[in-house]
Amino acid sequence: MASVLRGPEVDVSRLADVSAPLLLDPSWQELLDEARAEGRREGFEEGRRAAREEMVDEVNVASEAIQRAVEGVFVEMRKLQEQHASSLLDAALDLVGQIVADLPVDPDHLVDRLRAALDEVDSPRLELKVAPKMVDFVASGLSDDTRVTVVADATLGEGEARIVGEWCDADLTWSTVLSVLREVVSA
Repeated sequence: MASVLRGPEVDVSRLADVSAPLLLDPSWQELLDEARAEGRREGFEEGRRAAREEMVDEVNVASEAIQRAVEGVFVEMRKLQEQHASSLLDAALDLVGQIVADLPVDPDHLVDRLRAALDEVDSPRLELKVAPKMVDFVASGLSDDTRVTVVADATLGEGEARIVGEWCDADLTWSTVLSVLREVVSA
């Protein structure tokens, strides 16, 4: 070790001052300077890569949060759209119900409609309930069907009817028609 300390490459007089360069040989100093510069470049590049990766991770997290927020907005918009469509549909069907209930009834058309409904019902005896104003006309229009007895029902409007049989019933009221229509449209 003593021979190393006495060599021309090391200035032992400066060992006390660690911050000062210990190497006297210029080629060694260049190597040391290059190694330090390379270390700084590698450190800088490594720091840059780490910062880039961290930034990419942050952007991905932010992107996912934005995507969730946008999807949430679209879900809410669809809900609102469905609610508005549903309330518009309800309002339209209510209006249709009011209009249909106020339309004048063609007695011949009513008898034809009731005859078609009665043909679908398989029962030896049937009671056909209609509005009091329609009893005589419907009874005369269906007089050839001996299974049918026509009776007045004050709860029914003109153009409405209920068929009651031994094994089945049929409701031919506007409220039932609109209820079925609501179910079909809502499905």
